[in-house]
Amino acid sequence: MKITHDEIRHVARLARIEIPEEQFDKLAQDMESIVDMVAQLQQVDLSGLSVNLAEQSNIFREDVPTPSMPREAVLQNAPAREAGCVLVPRVMEE
Repeated sequence: MKITHDEIRHVARLARIEIPEEQFDKLAQDMESIVDMVAQLQQVDLSGLSVNLAEQSNIFREDVPTPSMPREAVLQNAPAREAGCVLVPRVMEE
């Protein structure tokens, strides 16, 4: 599948990242390789396989309350903080 520069710009905008124009050709090749690999995976015959999770019991850990991390330890590596909370960029426009 051919990946265009417009598609790269669109994905970069959705991911909110900046990609220099000089990297578009290399990135397009990498993305095309990934899409081709996924297409190969879709051709694998899985008709003889069955997965039945109902046969397994209690595959999740017990839901036991544990103490949380101290607030200062959490905020220590936060890029921005305000009023004892991690400050994150707005993701929805007004």
